[in-house]
Amino acid sequence: MYRRKYIEVIGASALLSGCLSSEGLDDSETKKEENLEIVEETRVDEPPYEIVEPDEPETVEEETQWNDEYLGEHMKTVPSVEFNVLEEGKLLEEPRVPDANHAFWSDTIISETELSQFVERNQMEEVPAQISHVDFDESVLVVVESGWGSRTVEHRWARIEEIEDGVHLYGYYTVPWEHYGDTTRESIIEIKRHEKNIQFARISLTVKESTRTHFNTTEGSVTPEI
Repeated sequence: MYRRKYIEVIGASALLSGCLSSEGLDDSETKKEENLEIVEETRVDEPPYEIVEPDEPETVEEETQWNDEYLGEHMKTVPSVEFNVLEEGKLLEEPRVPDANHAFWSDTIISETELSQFVERNQMEEVPAQISHVDFDESVLVVVESGWGSRTVEHRWARIEEIEDGVHLYGYYTVPWEHYGDTTRESIIEIKRHEKNIQFARISLTVKESTRTHFNTTEGSVTPEI
């Protein structure tokens, strides 16, 4: 489905093209990056399941029957690691993705210490209650941001699979009939640990009928041509 390329990062002055430079990161961020390999993804492919776009509505009644979920209607939901999408609050005070039509970023939070550092970097006054109650002995958090576009579009997550070096999230965009505003989208997903050393997450996100993009938590922000 996609190739994987491993690159040594310790001692490197910057990440590869399409990744964020290590300049500007605080010590904790830099240390975390240096303890992980950078994994490049094959950036875009076609969704490997059927997608049927609904007919364009011609009446108000048909508009109310429009299927916002059609991009993921036939996406597999099993097998899946147990997970919970945390609806309460946000962890990103400022966007981590550039102002582009299609930009993606993700990160893992695997301990209370990392959560505190994440909050401090984002200059948050307090952690939303639902997030502060996460037991990091049992779970990890994956934060995903993508942008930019209509604020009516949201992430949906169908399943999460175990992989050797972490977890693989499969999701899609909702496609509401009404579009307005311009913003990024953020998801915070609590995932049950299948091993103690989860530090890596790969994301496969269907964004159009013919387009699925791949990114992961070692790459920083990426802006594929879609």
